[in-house]
Amino acid sequence: MWFVAAGLLLGACAPSPETLTILGPEEHQLREPGQSVRLEYEAKDAQGRRLAEPRLHWSSSSPDVATVEKGVVVARKTGQATIEVSGGNARASKRFVVTIPGRLALRAGEQEFIEIGRSERLFATVMDELGKRIRDASPEWRSQDETIARIEDGRIIGVGPGTVKVTATVGHLSQDLNVLVVPAFTRLAVEPARHVFTRRGQALQFRARALDSRGRTVEGVPIHWFSSDAAVIQVSPAGYVTAVGPGRALVTLSAGRRVGAAEVIVP
Repeated sequence: MWFVAAGLLLGACAPSPETLTILGPEEHQLREPGQSVRLEYEAKDAQGRRLAEPRLHWSSSSPDVATVEKGVVVARKTGQATIEVSGGNARASKRFVVTIPGRLALRAGEQEFIEIGRSERLFATVMDELGKRIRDASPEWRSQDETIARIEDGRIIGVGPGTVKVTATVGHLSQDLNVLVVPAFTRLAVEPARHVFTRRGQALQFRARALDSRGRTVEGVPIHWFSSDAAVIQVSPAGYVTAVGPGRALVTLSAGRRVGAAEVIVP
């Protein structure tokens, strides 16, 4: 009992500082729940001498955002908190910004596929738990099958045909993106290239092909169909064209940055 009482007495008699300074940057950024930072401080007495074990009290302005105990700050959730240390009449504080990623929006390039031998930039929009964009967050990317696509310097490079799963990781958060890789092609061809309907209500299945530089058909390329004038023709997602009203219109198709067209006339 005497030892316990002596310890309490010594703790109570620990010196109170005259000045306090928390060392390090003016603001700390934390990105993961449970991430911790030990704050270093400098406490001095009235004569300017450094105190080794001063009597201090630590507090957080927002314990739900970040807690503090004996100078160790722990991130809890997205938000801001001011960590304060006090002793006697001396006080010091540091601002903590906790930005925990909550969702990732991923995209590979500007089109829905990658061609073999070509590369596209990988895009990731990182949002915190409150849905606000984190602009300085840089994910780590990984391809789960480098025989289909590999990743270099934030770009994805097509290696072989197929669909590959690409994973982006920011702190504790990971998300997958499926990327389609197709053989390289140079143009789109549509058949027939021109068609005249004899009356309204008639319909015809148009065919489209992706062709390489030697004119060979490239399989697996997703192609989208459109009508240049819905009052003249309607075009289904599979290229089925129906005459609607008199006039001239184009059956247009696209695959990535390449387009093709066929002329249609309805009397």
